[in-house]
Amino acid sequence: MDTPTTRNPPAAHYTQTIIITILGLILILCIAFADTFLDSAYHTIATVLPTIVLFIGLITAILFASLALAALVLAFVCGDPVSEVWNGIMGFVFGSDVDSVWSRTREGIAKGLAMLWRHIVDGERGM
Repeated sequence: MDTPTTRNPPAAHYTQTIIITILGLILILCIAFADTFLDSAYHTIATVLPTIVLFIGLITAILFASLALAALVLAFVCGDPVSEVWNGIMGFVFGSDVDSVWSRTREGIAKGLAMLWRHIVDGERGM
């Protein structure tokens, strides 16, 4: 049995059009005042953004390196395989079983790709 597809109401299209128009006007203003805007924006982007990205990357690397070291030590002490210890640690960090975390991630990606495919092929919109 075919179920009817729901489409966005017309008001949502107007809202999207208004938002895109405002963003376009902001972009035009940024291009018009590019000389003064780019001087300050370039300084901010060139100095602050890489520092933040590197800091987050460093924290993440230290976190996972310490977790990997803990997994190796626990595997050696307990005599369990490293993969089981690593899954246990990741389950503790994420608050659930690692396999269920990865399966939920795969399901979310599959649903997103299916929605994208329906949007491209059928022209459906919305979630």
